[in-house]
Amino acid sequence: MSGEIMKKEINVDSNVEEQKGKVIINLLESKNIELCIALSSKYGMKAGIKLNSHQIQQLVTSLEKSLEMLESNENNLERIGVDIVNIDSEYPHEEGIIIVSVYQDTVILCVSLTQGGDPELQLNKERCRDLIKTLADWHNS
Repeated sequence: MSGEIMKKEINVDSNVEEQKGKVIINLLESKNIELCIALSSKYGMKAGIKLNSHQIQQLVTSLEKSLEMLESNENNLERIGVDIVNIDSEYPHEEGIIIVSVYQDTVILCVSLTQGGDPELQLNKERCRDLIKTLADWHNS
């Protein structure tokens, strides 16, 4: 990707092959961030979306709230929605939403493109904290 300053990948492992993948974060020259979910299974999807400063902050807040929910009740037997971050763009292929939810002891992160796939990954607490730290550090740099 042109204009990329830094890149970080957070690997997500699972006992279920279809749930393995990585979260890829790219810091762009514009100080925006591209967030990509890439599933590593044979037919895995990949979807990336650009976030501006406000959207980055909303995502960080949503992820922090998810961790708080897990700390207060780690036995979420149902999937509980935490937040939806709307991403608008002048280009339809760059529009979509990021869905943050919790289930059992994980945070579920989904990038759903208006025109394209909607891969999701389940992040354990450690991976979620790593994502929050990266987003916050890059957002504040």
